[in-house]
Amino acid sequence: MAGDARRHPRYETAILKSTLGDVMNLSGGGARLRCTGKTTAAPGQVVQLTIHSNEQKLRVTARILRVQRRGFRSHEIGLAFVDLKPGLAAVLEGFARFGFIAPSAGNAGQAAATPPWAAEQPGQAPPVSDKSRKRVLRAILEVPNPYEQLEVAPTATDEDIKAAYRRIARSCHPDVNQGPEAAARFIACTQAYELLVDPEARRFYDLEAAKRSAA
Repeated sequence: MAGDARRHPRYETAILKSTLGDVMNLSGGGARLRCTGKTTAAPGQVVQLTIHSNEQKLRVTARILRVQRRGFRSHEIGLAFVDLKPGLAAVLEGFARFGFIAPSAGNAGQAAATPPWAAEQPGQAPPVSDKSRKRVLRAILEVPNPYEQLEVAPTATDEDIKAAYRRIARSCHPDVNQGPEAAARFIACTQAYELLVDPEARRFYDLEAAKRSAA
């Protein structure tokens, strides 16, 4: 069972949670979670697990492989998924990579069929968890110019940024565009969006960009 989990690419994530704890990384075969406080999880248990973002969720069956204490009050839980429905492994990988489930994957994942970037209502935008902040700040200097990625000016408002992301994501999401450059474009735009909608991360980026320009 553990071998099955390792055959799938594993993606780090800081925006997903589960009924057993925060999701640290996720693949089509298993996941690693972190929980704070006491846990009743034990190796060998088979559990019904819900993995969710702010707006979407999916349910899977998983076998707990290991439970390791990390520090005084936290544990890491490694688990492998069992009895996955056809196509659900790919849904899990997409959930980890992009933070939402695409419309065509809704039935396999038992999740909401409308992805956040498809929202039409003014002010509605993809969910970004506060827990993504550390990841964004660590990667901030490696992200291509986020304003250029989203084709907005540095003075763009939050609504400008949200609208630009929705527009670009609709055209280059891998489910609607199979072109060789579409996936890379989508990932870059998602990174840029996550950076710019976080006020602290955006402020940090602007300060670093100003320092580089002045050097």
